[in-house]
Amino acid sequence: MSDDEWETDPDFVNNQSEEEQRWGKSRDGVQKVDMNSLKEDVMNAEKEKAKAKSGFQRGYGGEYGLESSGDQTTAAKPGKKVWQPKNSFDDKMASQLDKTNKSLGEPNDTSSAPAHPLASSTQHVQTTSSPNEPAKAESPPPPAKAASPPPPSSRPTPPLPSKEQTKAAAPPEPSTPPPAVAPKPPAKTPPPKPPGPPPSQAPASPGKPISQDEKTVEEGNRFSADLRAKGLEAISTADSNLTRRDGEAFGAYHSYGQEKVEAFTEYINYTLQSDADLSGVLPIDPVSGDLFKVIADGVLLCKLLNKTQPGIVFEKAINLKIKSVHHKVENQNLAINSARAIGCNVINIGAQDLIDGRPHLVLGLLWQIIKILLLKRVSLKEHPELVLLLKPGEDLATLLKLPKEELLVRWVNFHLVNAGCEKRLSNFSSDVKDSTIYIYLMSRICPEHCDLSPLQEKDERRRAQKVLDNAAKIGCKTTFVKANDIVAGNKDLNFAFTALLFNEHPALYVDDTSNQVEVATLLEDDNAECTREERVFQNWMNSLGIDAQVHRLLEDCKTAEPLLQVMEKLNPTVVNWKMVNKNPRVQIKTIENCNYMVECAKALGLHTVNIGGKDIHDGNAKLVLGLVWQLMRHDTMSLLERLGGSSKLSDSDLVQWANDRVQAHFNSSSRKVSSLSDPSIATSLFLLQLCESVTPGLVDWDIVTEGSTDEDREHNAKYVLSVARKMGCGIFLLWEDVVEVKPKMLMTFLGSVMAVQRQKAAPS
Repeated sequence: MSDDEWETDPDFVNNQSEEEQRWGKSRDGVQKVDMNSLKEDVMNAEKEKAKAKSGFQRGYGGEYGLESSGDQTTAAKPGKKVWQPKNSFDDKMASQLDKTNKSLGEPNDTSSAPAHPLASSTQHVQTTSSPNEPAKAESPPPPAKAASPPPPSSRPTPPLPSKEQTKAAAPPEPSTPPPAVAPKPPAKTPPPKPPGPPPSQAPASPGKPISQDEKTVEEGNRFSADLRAKGLEAISTADSNLTRRDGEAFGAYHSYGQEKVEAFTEYINYTLQSDADLSGVLPIDPVSGDLFKVIADGVLLCKLLNKTQPGIVFEKAINLKIKSVHHKVENQNLAINSARAIGCNVINIGAQDLIDGRPHLVLGLLWQIIKILLLKRVSLKEHPELVLLLKPGEDLATLLKLPKEELLVRWVNFHLVNAGCEKRLSNFSSDVKDSTIYIYLMSRICPEHCDLSPLQEKDERRRAQKVLDNAAKIGCKTTFVKANDIVAGNKDLNFAFTALLFNEHPALYVDDTSNQVEVATLLEDDNAECTREERVFQNWMNSLGIDAQVHRLLEDCKTAEPLLQVMEKLNPTVVNWKMVNKNPRVQIKTIENCNYMVECAKALGLHTVNIGGKDIHDGNAKLVLGLVWQLMRHDTMSLLERLGGSSKLSDSDLVQWANDRVQAHFNSSSRKVSSLSDPSIATSLFLLQLCESVTPGLVDWDIVTEGSTDEDREHNAKYVLSVARKMGCGIFLLWEDVVEVKPKMLMTFLGSVMAVQRQKAAPS
């Protein structure tokens, strides 16, 4: 057998343990390696490296305004030799100063700036010792060990100095050469420091003044703080003065702009200043926040709603003498449901929310009401001279279907063109920040009081203030905005200010009377009955909170998008938006949307016989109104089913229920109606008795008339609508519908009263 060959000895006995086989047998004089201890040491070393790297990347800090990295110490300490690299902190400091100077608008001149102590033209090894300690005799050095290489850094390590540079920069060496000792890692727990000035002002060593180099570090810290402060100051939003209101949910809160509180308060003071019932609470202090307290009883909201549409709230139905919380709840229900009837989105707004004065809900409802009031006169019916805003190739039908906001934008741009201004208005935020559009507009609509002189003012806030001063001269008693709101670009308040300018000075003069005649003829040709029905339906659709607001029912529904959104509100699963063409530009795509809308209507159970997508696109009034009516009826009936009805109700079921309620509450000889077309309904007495049977004590019979004359029937009809809204009914019919006995609208009235009765009967 050769030397390279071997075989297993059958007599071999393994006398080594498994641990010795795995890790080897310990030898004499050699200590065994403790792997757990080694692993812990390695992990601690890695943590120290990571901590040193992250500390260096943070920038400033430490005892002398600096921090240390893993391979270099940025401040010399007694008894230690440290490397002082040339371009580590110096480059970072110069870059920081450069950014700071640019942000502050200062020239970037670093030639005269003092050098940092670490920015040395010659790298050298420096030995430091305490000045109070005497020099000690040094013992012969032990055998030198190879210094461990420094840990890797996140920054590139500068080149080491040559031997000639080191010898030239180092002090004279003692007779016994000092040992080459690797720098120790910094201690985990620093020794306690005596009280003294802040770190940015601490001297380099006791008894020595602050050096020019350390002042540079201090200036860098100060510049960084100033830069942060200027950045925070430069941040501005539309609501620059926000107030936080904590919500009920954990971590939830709502914020609102104080400028809106002041603007809405001033407008309410101006609009309702002559109301005798509010003389005890007006004027409201705009700054104190008393607006939310005054809103609590509901009287002010009802009065403001009557300014938008006179008679929407019956004055005698308002509880002016508040004797209990119950009276407040009735007033708030009356205000909320009246706001819904004119198209306001009051979803998630309850009577208790307004009584508690929740700012974000109160301001949201107030803005909707004020916006309707401001845009009330922006219409062709009020100002036929708006025909001047027609663009080439457009007809009056195009102008009629424009939203009122778009009409307002066209009005501004029309005057800007005639004033010779190059700017055009596209939004009420960034476009008006410099006040240029306002200056040209006001010089055009009221040249006897306003001119272009405010353009000479360079400061934007002073220029905006001159605009507001001119607005006061031309009759705008309240302007909604302040100078800061214009400069900040507050969209809502700037929109309100522009609407005020239009209401006071439209300045549109038509020389050719044929246009006015054409507009008047167009308005007269509109079927009055159809227009009233359209208004009811579009207010109902807008109250659902759809994104596509409806201004002209037949025109807006040609795209089918508003109808699809209404269907989604009634049944969230019926519409698949992947089947809808977004923003169709060709007719065929729009008709496809209308066809899909008809399919969704069939899925809801609506009658769609002889209704096609082309009919909707063409604006067939009879078919469109019939379809919207079915959606409105479906909304009422589905609500009744959710409140305790297993089967669908018919009109005769509602009439039978109403007769039973009235007879049970009064007596067997009380009034009865045969159907929703019964002429006796015109007096409103049966409807008042129905409301009384559901909420006893709600009706004040002293103000109810017999309904024998037209004036008495109108009086009773207006009163019964307000009584029903005080109960909590969300009804949209008008008093004319009651007097004229419109069965469709009366069905919604009975359905809403029945829903309130079932809600009261349902277990809490």
